[in-house]
Amino acid sequence: MLSPDSTVLEAISPLEIHGDVGGLDDAIDAPGDVIIHGSIRAQARIRSAGSITVHGCIEAAEVIAQGNLSVVGGIVGHGTGRYIAQGSITTRFASQAHLEAGGNITAGTQIAHCRAICGGRLVVSDGAIVASHVTANGGMRCRVAGSAGGRLIIEAGVDERLRRLGRSRGPQIDVKAAELEKLKSAIAPLVRNQKGLAPQEKERVTGAAVLSFPLEVAIAVA
Repeated sequence: MLSPDSTVLEAISPLEIHGDVGGLDDAIDAPGDVIIHGSIRAQARIRSAGSITVHGCIEAAEVIAQGNLSVVGGIVGHGTGRYIAQGSITTRFASQAHLEAGGNITAGTQIAHCRAICGGRLVVSDGAIVASHVTANGGMRCRVAGSAGGRLIIEAGVDERLRRLGRSRGPQIDVKAAELEKLKSAIAPLVRNQKGLAPQEKERVTGAAVLSFPLEVAIAVA
């Protein structure tokens, strides 16, 4: 991985771990790529400014990569594990996990009992997606979707980041809309009778129109 400096590009060597990472005491925050020649055990916390490659499995841990997350084995989150990558996530399988990728999520055999969110496509190349909630902006492809063992929710073509942005700005939109409605209600009687308005009342209507414009713009772009 390359790190930008003021005048030069400095190469950052990947952090390689020859064995497992696990436990509350195992917290890694790396400035570059991370390569783990083993597994990530429960309660570990791994963060990387680059990509993370795991040659074993990942248990109920917190794993966050600004690049890609690649897991040769599988991901078993036990309902608490969170696995987030700004790039793509690739794994053999995922179970009881929260998966979130800016790019694609690709699993070999199965995604089961997961919350999976991706900005690209979600693909299970040789298996099923079961008992999960999937939000894939780029669509979804798998051999089997759903089973009798649990509810499957599929949201294809939905951008979760935009939805979250809308939720966060919802209260702001409501406040601006209330201000605009109050202003319109105040000048409504004057607008209906513009021909009979005195000069001071006409100025009031004009001033209200000037005030309403930034409110309408704020609501439109929120």
